[in-house]
Amino acid sequence: MPPAPRHALALASLLAFCLMSSPALAAPPSEASPAPQASPAPLPESPSLSLTDTYSPVALGTIGLLFPTSAAITVFGGYFFDAPVPAMGSPTPGSLDYRVAENFHGDLETGAPLLGGIPDHGGYALSALPVLYYGLGSAWKGITGRDLYPWQGPYHHQSTFAYLETFTWTALLTNAAKFFVGRARPYVALNRRSYGWHGGEDYLSFWSGHASLSFAAATFMARDISDGLYHRVLANAEPLPRFMLGRALPYTVLYGAASTVAVSRLYDQKHFVSDVVIGAAVGTLLATLVYNARFDARGIPRTRPGVALDIAPSAEPAPVPPEPLSRTTPTRSSPAASAPFAIHNRFRILPGQQLKLALP
Repeated sequence: MPPAPRHALALASLLAFCLMSSPALAAPPSEASPAPQASPAPLPESPSLSLTDTYSPVALGTIGLLFPTSAAITVFGGYFFDAPVPAMGSPTPGSLDYRVAENFHGDLETGAPLLGGIPDHGGYALSALPVLYYGLGSAWKGITGRDLYPWQGPYHHQSTFAYLETFTWTALLTNAAKFFVGRARPYVALNRRSYGWHGGEDYLSFWSGHASLSFAAATFMARDISDGLYHRVLANAEPLPRFMLGRALPYTVLYGAASTVAVSRLYDQKHFVSDVVIGAAVGTLLATLVYNARFDARGIPRTRPGVALDIAPSAEPAPVPPEPLSRTTPTRSSPAASAPFAIHNRFRILPGQQLKLALP
């Protein structure tokens, strides 16, 4: 058997094994089968939250104004602003930046881009993908009343707005660096005009906007989808399928797409290695900061300060009733007198409820 079909067959077998070993995806056991072992309970869902539960009106208005502004600057910034005065020099011959740009490129006569330019346009598509992804989920939920993505939970609006926040800060910071720093692109520094654009783009090399926005989108979506799969859909799965499908798969697919976009910027002579690495780091960092600020470790939105919360009994075993009191008053040395006061009712706070205490 040729190598390629053999590898494909092995991959298909591994995937089938993972799917069949997952209790959430396998067929239900028959009556004669032994009882399954106890597994961790799926993540309990909280009631749906409104955007005002997680974002203040000021934050909503700020992001709503800055997001279209940042998107317009990202796409048309080279036409809106004059070419910046170069403030950052080109890499010196022999440096890593210079050697990669000198040796990693396509046809210098035609300037053919990597994979026909698909990764170049894919950078913009990847940064817009989360908006389409969450928008479809919200529309489907509003029309049918059901979740389009089982792993998403009732948090489409929070995820959509959190990603808009991620995109906004990443795009604004990236474009500020481009137009204030000013660095010649590789095709300018190495005089390869076959790869050139119009003059307004010649000195916008530092840092890569394709890399920063692609890695911001990949990081945010990987975190969000991974948390939903790991804590909801695969909560009762075996450890290996739970990790492979809930953690490894989303990160591999999305970071693979972002890495392809980043490599194309080197091949197409648009950025140096340092431009791509710093851009990817900035996008990853900002997406991580926004996600951690808006969601907890299980992917449930955090409520903003000042939102009233209720108290509801938690899912715990029934408390053991206390023993009846003795008619004799316990002495200081008796165990009853030295035993600490025990609270048997435990509660957890849920969004949208209020805590009321009656004082004597």
